[in-house]
Amino acid sequence: MDNKKDIKDELKGLSPLLSGIKKDNAFKVPKDYFKSLPDKVLEQVQVTKNITEKATDQPSWLNRLIENIAVLFQPKYAVGFATALILIVAAVYINQNSGDQLNDSNLFVSQYIEENIDDFDAELLWEASVFENDDELEDDTGSDEFFDELIDELNDDELEMLL
Repeated sequence: MDNKKDIKDELKGLSPLLSGIKKDNAFKVPKDYFKSLPDKVLEQVQVTKNITEKATDQPSWLNRLIENIAVLFQPKYAVGFATALILIVAAVYINQNSGDQLNDSNLFVSQYIEENIDDFDAELLWEASVFENDDELEDDTGSDEFFDELIDELNDDELEMLL
């Protein structure tokens, strides 16, 4: 007991406010609380059971589809889809325009060559031609057989024109 008194005196020295607080139970239980508690608990269990039974019912496939589509319209997904769609449309548009320009330029070059074929020198055309690899060029042009075949394919009028 002496020990409790020493502790109380020390507490008064350190903090008179804390030592002045009385030791009373501040919590009070309402009247008939423990008599009505089992009924309240059973009632809550019944309500929870009903809610879980309703939650476990499977929604129809249409409702699930609508929910999944609604998720796609959330801003974080909608922005991504919109950006991808814009990039695809732009790529298709650019691809179509560049293809048209390339076809137009090829057509223009082909028409020019056909109209002015007489103005071109055969040797210049030969030098300007492009081969896929150099070995093929050496094999084809280096042999006399290649030139013989070319000469055989030409008729007399073409040979006279070349000479």
